[in-house]
Amino acid sequence: MRRKLMIVSTALVALVLSSSARAADEGKVAAAVAKGNEYLTKAHAPGGNYTGGQNGVGSAALAGLALLESGSTPMDPSVVNIANFIRSKCLSDNATYMVSLSLLFLDRLGDPADVPVIQYLGVKLYEGLTSYGGWGYATGPALTPEEVARVQAALQQPALVGQPGANGKNDPPKPANGFPTPTPMEKPDPAGGDAGPTKLHSEVAKYFLSVRQSIRNGRPGGNAGEGDNSNTQFGLIALWVATRHGMPADDAFALIEARFLSTQNKADAGWSYTGGQLAGSPSSVAMTCAGLLGLAVGGGRGRLKQPAPAKDPKAPTDPDDPFLNPKKPVGKGPTIVDGMSPQKKLSIQAALTSIGRVLAALRQNPANGFSGFIGGGNEYYMLWSLERVAVAYNLETIGDVDWYSLGCDFFLPAQGVDGAWSGAGGYGPDVSTAFAMLFMLKANFVRDLSRKLDVKDPGKTELRGGSGTPLQAPKTTGSTGSETPAKPGNTPAPTPSLPAVTSEDPFTEGLVAATGTDWATNLQAARETKGSQFTAALVRTIPRIEGDRQKQAREALAERLTRMTAVTLRTMLNDNDSELRRAACLAVAMKDDKTMIPDLIAKISDPVDFVVRAARAGLRAMTEQDFGPMSAENDARTKAAAEWKKWYDETNRR
Repeated sequence: MRRKLMIVSTALVALVLSSSARAADEGKVAAAVAKGNEYLTKAHAPGGNYTGGQNGVGSAALAGLALLESGSTPMDPSVVNIANFIRSKCLSDNATYMVSLSLLFLDRLGDPADVPVIQYLGVKLYEGLTSYGGWGYATGPALTPEEVARVQAALQQPALVGQPGANGKNDPPKPANGFPTPTPMEKPDPAGGDAGPTKLHSEVAKYFLSVRQSIRNGRPGGNAGEGDNSNTQFGLIALWVATRHGMPADDAFALIEARFLSTQNKADAGWSYTGGQLAGSPSSVAMTCAGLLGLAVGGGRGRLKQPAPAKDPKAPTDPDDPFLNPKKPVGKGPTIVDGMSPQKKLSIQAALTSIGRVLAALRQNPANGFSGFIGGGNEYYMLWSLERVAVAYNLETIGDVDWYSLGCDFFLPAQGVDGAWSGAGGYGPDVSTAFAMLFMLKANFVRDLSRKLDVKDPGKTELRGGSGTPLQAPKTTGSTGSETPAKPGNTPAPTPSLPAVTSEDPFTEGLVAATGTDWATNLQAARETKGSQFTAALVRTIPRIEGDRQKQAREALAERLTRMTAVTLRTMLNDNDSELRRAACLAVAMKDDKTMIPDLIAKISDPVDFVVRAARAGLRAMTEQDFGPMSAENDARTKAAAEWKKWYDETNRR
């Protein structure tokens, strides 16, 4: 990762050009990922003098992430081996890449015992942020062995304390470079990742308060310079993830946002490795992806406004449907609104347009596809950067180009017989294999951020409905992969789409019986682990639990289904199980896949009331229209389905 990016090979251009118009072959992708999993499992198996691979903690963490995303469990010997290695090394490491990847791995691992360590690594990253809103290679001074031992011992203590604050007065002026100075917060901002009463481990709290005080005294950050956008890309993702574990960081995200808004290249709307402060640095796709992620975390924080007006008593509510029900009582406190300013949205659209032009040129002209805008680069690193932006922004296409098929067409034939990938850039097969697998798995470490973003592909031709809401062309993909028009209002006969899970299934039984920490751990595994058996286990668990656990399980199922393709979601919308149909309705809306509006309209006629409510909730969220139904009566459903279909047909004739 330390290497500056070079020009992408002509071989890649010719390869992706040959078949980029063809959808990625899901079977081939699954087989390639399985082979990659086998390779990484062997490479990181226990035994001998394990050193984490060519890049130590970094390659171990990337391999661990790829293994977990591809179906390995936290109890698999190779994952356990990686986890033990990272836990023993991460506190002593002060390299931005290594700290960031260690944090991401421990978060994905999901062991509550690691939360204090995740918090500590988050403060390390907070300390390393410069006043220019970026990171260099180091987060700050490295701890001595004695300090590491003391911190390790302290973090094993279960004590948690309330977030220490400062009065926020006498803030130092902005530095001459124009970037805002981080200031302490009396209380965490509930509009962002600092939601709720933030709690830090007592040892982490002391460290955090110390860093905050040093920032107030004018320390420029862990590095005196501006940092680079490659380190910054990793740092900002990991810092966002740290906020899930009580790390206050809204002031840091304001700095990051300011960095990328002020350094965007006016000529090509991209960003360079150096952040734009140094003359003569060309923009590249990978670094433009870093800029887009920086604007995403800034926009994803939300902002607090004055109390909203009282809720319309006639407005529909349903405690089970997130699109119909506000997160907090409206009118009784501040409300969270979109943190995306018009300037930021324009910056994002311009950057996506530039990347889209590169992808279109790559698809159409092998001789010039990577000239001009792109500064070149390692294909593996660049494609993984592209994937992280696409999944964060919920983009199936960029510049109307299927970025996923393009990347898969590159990765699939590049895999070795041993299951490994060996890309250029000097990263070694472990890192290259992890990059390839994470791309093909569409791994998204910021799903909570993705739900806060509303960005469209600027290269996509859109139709406009009566409310001005953008609509994509009304084509849907059938189970055979061919494009056929959907028929709103006609509900196919339900069919099973999941493997049977019996009462003897140990995971289902464990999920039903789990409480406390075990419940949180098992629910995370059910939400995120690859394999249809986990989807089935959630579906079968929900009717057997109640209260908050049932609500959490329903939310987990809907979030899990957002990773599914349109073909799979259509199958689930017509499954025998009503819980699966309900979750699929919500997942369609969470993905904002407007090509599936006809499929949701068809569910307005579903025989189960809470499926109808979910379909209505999804349609309201995606279209800003509401044609009901206003009651659970069959006549009301029939009338509502007809009105939705009429509106949709008229909209798409315009």
